[in-house]
Amino acid sequence: MSESDREPVPWTQVHLTTRRSARWERIVTTSALGGTLIGIGVFIVNSDAWWQTLLLVVTGLILAVIGLAAWFSAGQAAEATEKLRASGVRARAEILSAEEEHGGDDIVYRLDLRIVPLGVEAFEVAHRCTKHVCRQAAKQTPPAHLTALVGPDERTWGIVHR
Repeated sequence: MSESDREPVPWTQVHLTTRRSARWERIVTTSALGGTLIGIGVFIVNSDAWWQTLLLVVTGLILAVIGLAAWFSAGQAAEATEKLRASGVRARAEILSAEEEHGGDDIVYRLDLRIVPLGVEAFEVAHRCTKHVCRQAAKQTPPAHLTALVGPDERTWGIVHR
C-alpha cells in the first residue's frame, strides 16, 4: 500500500481547559463521590436484606469507576490543552452549518466547522457546544466564524471560548 492509498489520520478535538479548572473538577468529583460512598456505607450498615447490600456495593463500585474516570480525564484534558497551547497555532473556524439540539436542560449546538490553519490543509470537523461564544456564532448569518487552536503535528484542535 503506497502513501497516497492510506487513509488520513483523523483530527482529534481537545476540550480546552486549565489546570485550575481541572483542579476544581477533581475537588467536586471527590466531594460528590465521597459523600455518595459514605451514604451508601450508612445504608449498607442499616440494610436488613442481603440483596440490598449487594445492590449498594455494586452501585458504589460503579460510582467509584465513574469518579476515577472523571478524575483522570480532568488531568488529561489539562495536559492536552497545555501541549496544544505550546505548539498550536490560531486558525479561523468557519461555521458551515449550525443545528440546535435539545439535550436535557441545556440547548446544545452542533456546529459543522471548516478549520483553515496557515500552512496546513483545511479540514472539516463537528463541534457540539453549550458555551455562549458558540451559541452566539451559531445564531449569526453566514459567514460566521470562531477561533480555533490547531496542533498540526499531533493533528489536534480545540475551540477558543473567550
